[in-house]
This record gives sequence, structure tokens and C-alpha cells, in this order.
Amino acid sequence: MKKVKSILLTALAIILAFLAMVFITNAMNAPEKDENTNYSNISDRTEAYMVKKAKLSEIKREDGVVNIYLFWGDGCPHCKDEWAWLESIREEYKDVNIYGFETWYSEANSKIMQQFATALGEEARGVPYTVIGNKSISGFADGKEHIEAIKNARKSGFDLYFDKIK
Repeated sequence: MKKVKSILLTALAIILAFLAMVFITNAMNAPEKDENTNYSNISDRTEAYMVKKAKLSEIKREDGVVNIYLFWGDGCPHCKDEWAWLESIREEYKDVNIYGFETWYSEANSKIMQQFATALGEEARGVPYTVIGNKSISGFADGKEHIEAIKNARKSGFDLYFDKIK
């Protein structure tokens, strides 16, 4: 019985050592989390302007252009779905700028998200949290709320950052 116990403990130690090695290797090879990295930055006005990791200092106000502020988390599946959806509407909605703020690895961006939520009289509790005009959208389903908010922001010209925060 002692021999079986010894073999099991040895096997467990080998498995744990292997898992630790895999974890360390993955951690060493993971891309560095740099909140200043722009994954996609299209500035040609014939295309939507999309900055996945934006800074407030980069945000522009342009006549006839709607700014979308997307607060997201790196690794969030719903955020990934929203980014894919936003990418899919770029051709149709060329008058939209999309500014993304990654909040899971950036305390500064988390504070910006709360600043936007406070300006709307609410509390952001998770991601994705999107602000378009004077409308916030928590979570992502099918984009219908986003389209309605884009249409309303076009009509009103209201931009939460420029009209209430800045």
C-alpha cells in the first residue's frame, strides 16, 4: 500500500511540475499588455476610424461624425463579438469613429469608464460598456441598440465626452 501511495505522489508531483512549466512558458511568451498599442487605426475618412486601445488625448470631434466609446476587457468573449460586429458595419457607417478602452488591464481606463458612467448618472458594472451620444449599452446582443444610438447621435450631434466630460 505504501508503494502505491508513493507512486501516486510521484505521478502527482510530475504532473504539477509539468503544468507549472507550461504556465510559466505561456506567461513568458504572452504579448506584453501595452495600453498604448493601437490594433487598428484607420484615419482615412472613407473608412471608419477604429482605435482598439485609445487615449482620451487622441479623441477627435468632427462635424457629422459619431464617436463610439467602447470599454472592453482583453479576453472577454462578448467584447470580442462587439468588436467583430463594429468591424462588420464600418463600410455602411463611415461617419463613425470607434474608440476602445481596455479596462481589465488598465486602471486608468477603468476610471475613464466610471467617469463616462457617472456623467450618465449610472454605474458601469462590466464590459462591454458602450457609450454612443447620450446612450450607454451594457453587454452586447445583436447591435440593434447600437444602430438606434448611432442614428440618435447623428440627429442630436451630442457627444458625452465633448459635451459633458471634457
